[in-house]
Amino acid sequence: MVLFTLFATFLCTCVLPLLLFLAAVKLWEVYCISGRDPSCKSPLPPGSMGLPFLGETLQLVLQRYKFLKMKVQKYGYIYKTHLFGSPTVRIMGAENVKQILLGEHKLVSVQWPASVRTILGAACLSSLHDSEHKHRKRVSAPFSVTKHGLKARNVIHAKIEENIRKKMAKRDTSDQFKDVLQLLIEHSQKDDEPLRWNVIYSICDTHDIAEIFSKKDEFNPDRFMEGCLEKDSSRFGYIPFGGGSRSCVGKEFAKVLLKIFTVELVRTCDWELLNGPPTMKTSPTVYPVDNLPTKFTEFYDTV
Repeated sequence: MVLFTLFATFLCTCVLPLLLFLAAVKLWEVYCISGRDPSCKSPLPPGSMGLPFLGETLQLVLQRYKFLKMKVQKYGYIYKTHLFGSPTVRIMGAENVKQILLGEHKLVSVQWPASVRTILGAACLSSLHDSEHKHRKRVSAPFSVTKHGLKARNVIHAKIEENIRKKMAKRDTSDQFKDVLQLLIEHSQKDDEPLRWNVIYSICDTHDIAEIFSKKDEFNPDRFMEGCLEKDSSRFGYIPFGGGSRSCVGKEFAKVLLKIFTVELVRTCDWELLNGPPTMKTSPTVYPVDNLPTKFTEFYDTV
């Protein structure tokens, strides 16, 4: 009897919570996958959805490099996950990234984060695409905060309120219930918006796996003098400024600025890294771990 009691206690304290946890993880994965497009018969890429509600966000934030490396080794260059509250497909590799960058409005659509869409509204100008964006962009109204804009806005509001009062005065209240019923019917006929999946392409990982440069982990600026980029058959193997319609509009200005800065730096001074070659971190952005302490010595005989 004592052994049976101990065994039952062990099951209740150890095995049962473990089974409930595994069941919760499985139900979470089923729930996430249920938001996929039912009209698409293609299978989802391999991957895991992580913990309920949290997904795999914590692993990405705390162990970014190890987490991403493990994912690539286990699932390849395309895999599904759950990051920052949304089901996500993560993509890397020149050919895969090419399809995403050149397939905007066909395969994928760019959108603001959920927090921004909540503030600006789902139908704001920056969230629209194609013909709807062009049509809405042509709408011109004095919504500025200048004197003339505020004065015109008051006139417009007064005219709108006057039109509403006229329509309400002519309205027959006997058909109000019919209108409400019609609204309910129309609402029931609308398709519910499916859960959206995010598609994230990784520029950093694409550079790591591209066969453009040898010894990618070494600091060697001279590699850009060897014409390696011209030898690459895919222009999406090295995309520090993005690509397609989402290519950085200021990339040429950035290149000129960096060239001028580099020329002036080597012309006017010498420098020494006090801690030697730095160890770099990539989350949330690329930065040296030791803040890169450097000693600069000015050339006094600069012409």
